[in-house]
Amino acid sequence: MQNIRTTASNGVTFLAALIPVFKSCPPCPICMPKYAALFAFFGLELADYSQYLIPLILVSMMISLSSMYSQILKNNLTSIPFYIASISSVILLASKFYFDNSMLSIIAMAGIFYAIFSHYANLRKVSCNC
Repeated sequence: MQNIRTTASNGVTFLAALIPVFKSCPPCPICMPKYAALFAFFGLELADYSQYLIPLILVSMMISLSSMYSQILKNNLTSIPFYIASISSVILLASKFYFDNSMLSIIAMAGIFYAIFSHYANLRKVSCNC
């Protein structure tokens, strides 16, 4: 039972951490027709939903960072991935909404990915006692 709870907690943290990464990507010409076709299938029009996703970005960043921090405290892990994720999240928000710099956004997204994967590598080492 504990293993299932730990897996679910890790999955929620991972998915919540990826929401800011995917939201910060501008719609590309390859993906936009797919979204349009999916919406048209259900009889919906394309809508500007970005104002609804900005609070979702902030909430998901807070959930993922707080979950990562609680896992660090619980398992006595190194806090370096948490700091990298925190700094990358701030850089991502600033680059997307203040500077409008796509290169800085890409660097911040890479930092978030690195922090997530290194955190889970550390978490896996603790759980399997490798």
